[in-house]
Amino acid sequence: MVTVDSLGMHGDGIANADGARYYIPYAAPGDIVDLRVGAKREDGHVATIETIVRPGPGRTAPACRHFETCGGCTLQHIDTATVADIKRELVAVALSRQGFRDLAIRPTISVPPGQRRRVRFAFFRAQKNAFGFSAARSNQIIDISQCPVTAPAITDLIAPLKTLAAEIPSLGRRAEFLVTATDSGIDLMLRPDKRADPDMDERMALAAFAERHDLARIGWDAPQGYEPLAARRAPA
Repeated sequence: MVTVDSLGMHGDGIANADGARYYIPYAAPGDIVDLRVGAKREDGHVATIETIVRPGPGRTAPACRHFETCGGCTLQHIDTATVADIKRELVAVALSRQGFRDLAIRPTISVPPGQRRRVRFAFFRAQKNAFGFSAARSNQIIDISQCPVTAPAITDLIAPLKTLAAEIPSLGRRAEFLVTATDSGIDLMLRPDKRADPDMDERMALAAFAERHDLARIGWDAPQGYEPLAARRAPA
């Protein structure tokens, strides 16, 4: 049983006990936990939480059902105010190591959930058309149905984009969907992992998708270069 002292730069909890250091994903400062110790890492060991004996004061219920499997977020289990304080302290420590001490560091500005405007989704046809984000430290795709971090205009497109991906063979086995919520609408760029050129039926399907969901633009970014396939409005 150990007490989590702090968070590291990558979001892992750090605990020190009996001369050993442990890096613990999804731990919160002040947590008292039972651990399963894993592989050696730098000056300590990676460990996973077996039991939270007593939660730290900043621990909260994560907003997303995919948290801890999806690798997109690491700190949803800690409340916003605590995360803001932690980030401010990380800046202070980094500055002090370079000789800058006793500086007036202003409070962290926190952005509420649902404000992220740029997202890079992954698609993997060989994994039953999985569409979402990579799992933490893995190439496996976590098939998601929601993302509370992103703007609602992006979240609403998750299910339609998954259906679209399955219907475009030229995307190949694996592809990326780069989605940006602009002032003039969604700008979508499709990036297959290998050189490919969509045929006429696929181009018509993509143009129809842009019209149906009122997208500003759809582009195709293959190794041979970028090509706009549907440009209804200039992204701004």
